Amino acid sequence: MPSFSFRLLLSLFLALPAASGHAASVQWSGQGDGTTWGDGSNWFPFGVPASVDDVTISSSVVLVAGNTAVVNVASLVVGDGTTATTLYTSTGIIVSGQLLIRPGAGIQFDGTEPVLAGSVILESGSLVTHTGAVEASTVSASFNVGTFDLQAGATVSLNSKGFRGGFAVSPGVGPGAGGAGSGGGAGGGA
Repeated sequence: MPSFSFRLLLSLFLALPAASGHAASVQWSGQGDGTTWGDGSNWFPFGVPASVDDVTISSSVVLVAGNTAVVNVASLVVGDGTTATTLYTSTGIIVSGQLLIRPGAGIQFDGTEPVLAGSVILESGSLVTHTGAVEASTVSASFNVGTFDLQAGATVSLNSKGFRGGFAVSPGVGPGAGGAGSGGGAGGGA
């Protein structure tokens, strides 16, 4: 039977709160498959970033955040200001703090899941777009943020990425130029 002091120490240890995750600075390394967010080998230190992590992607890659759970981080910087970097996403992105898109970098949406962030800054020379034109409402560039800072020279490009027009008998509708589709000529974006 364990001694009284052992039981007391064990009780005190078990009464301690579980250690919470500590914020880490996580960098894209591309040492895994080189393109997938959910591959822990692509990150330094090793492991997929967590909700408490400050994440930086600053290499010339097309990074795919899709077919994984929602990306959830404390902060996210895409690009280093000189290297072309694209975050291609078909999953939701949650950034509890700031999402910063640097010059030469961008986000391309391939789905309808939004970016939720405390703030978004698109610096001059950055780009946000989506894969449209589409036959239905399957792709959108959607932000739900506290503050959105679109700086001079930054671009949100949805031109020619509206609905194609749907069925052969119905023209596209809405503002913006849609692509030539199965029945619509210049359909619009929604």
